Amino acid sequence: MEGIDFTSIKNYISPEAFLDIIKKKQNFKLLGLDLGKRKIGLAVCSTETKIATPTEVLIRKGTKADIEYLIKFI
Repeated sequence: MEGIDFTSIKNYISPEAFLDIIKKKQNFKLLGLDLGKRKIGLAVCSTETKIATPTEVLIRKGTKADIEYLIKFI
């Protein structure tokens, strides 16, 4: 993870582009994040079922550690 500035991640897409991606794909999973000051809730949703299922709660340990954990989770 060295050499990556996690404080300025700017990779994002517009809501319209996101909807276009969903419409074109048959079935894939989405990761939902509920960001809090002390915890991050993780939930997974299939585009097929359209129901989010909570999977775990991450106790925050700092931005870099949190992102490293999320990368491993994915």
